[in-house]
Amino acid sequence: MPAELLASATFPSGRALPPSLRRWLAFDTGMLRKYGWLDGSYGFTPLTFGAICVRRYGAEWGGYFAQAPMAERFTECFLLPGAPIPAAS
Repeated sequence: MPAELLASATFPSGRALPPSLRRWLAFDTGMLRKYGWLDGSYGFTPLTFGAICVRRYGAEWGGYFAQAPMAERFTECFLLPGAPIPAAS
């Protein structure tokens, strides 16, 4: 990530990035882009926990996690690399 963008980068909620993520972004953004963490202009693209669960397990099972209290508590999530989730339909 370009240094001038990294200097002011925050999560969409406004929370500061942890030092480890800042170092990672300064080094390489390729993997994070591949897994959908960043858009084309280096903006973060979080999902809610419920959205991740619905994509991964379908509306019947994942829908349980898209309701309170989970939906209210986990609003800014990033799926770690591993099993892919289907794209939003």
